[in-house]
This record gives sequence, structure tokens and C-alpha cells, in this order.
Amino acid sequence: MNEPILKLEEQIINLYQDTETQVYEGWILKSSGRRLVVFPLYNVYPDSVDEHIRGCERIGEEKAAKCMFRIAENTNFYLHSRLEKNNYMRQECFVVGALHITEETTAQLKAKNLTETKKVS
Repeated sequence: MNEPILKLEEQIINLYQDTETQVYEGWILKSSGRRLVVFPLYNVYPDSVDEHIRGCERIGEEKAAKCMFRIAENTNFYLHSRLEKNNYMRQECFVVGALHITEETTAQLKAKNLTETKKVS
């Protein structure tokens, strides 16, 4: 997984603060109510992905929670194919990106009265 996506996924994980956190074989599991969200960021043992999927499912069953895997698109094709073979399907798709505004863009927006200028460091 590339570094910027990994850092973004770690930030997304931190948004789930009101959930129980568990680490399973290098994967981060967040459970809240009837949902268990698996963040498979680190494939510590890539040759045992199917075992990890089943392990996460067992943990979900113990918590009476639906097991869902969050993977960043176009980053882990092998895991994606293994999830499909285990009858998982895509439910939601989000596009996340970084926006960099230059001083020139800020000046143009300010000239059109479209923004307040705040310096962010």
C-alpha cells in the first residue's frame, strides 16, 4: 500500500473514537453495536488472508456484529479478490483526496469574494 493512502487510512481509523478497538494479526478491528469494521492495513502474514478473514468473521459472530472490510480501492487487489471469493461485495464507495490551494488560487477566489483567507500551516 502506498504511503499517502496508508496515512489517510490511519487518520480515518482515528475518527472511530467511540468504538472498541482490537488488533488481529496486524489488522485493526473497530466494533460498535452490530458492526465490526476491519481495516486490513498491514498484511503481516499475506499468505494466510483467508484465515484472517475467517478469524475476523468469528470475532464478529462473538460480538453479534456484521463483519465489514474497509479497503482502499486499487491498493490491495489480492485481498479484494479473496473477499470476493468469500462472498463479500462492495457496499459503499467513497472518493477521498487532498486539495492543495496555491496562493494564486486564493487570490483569485478572494478577488471574487468567494472565500475568507485563513492561513493554515
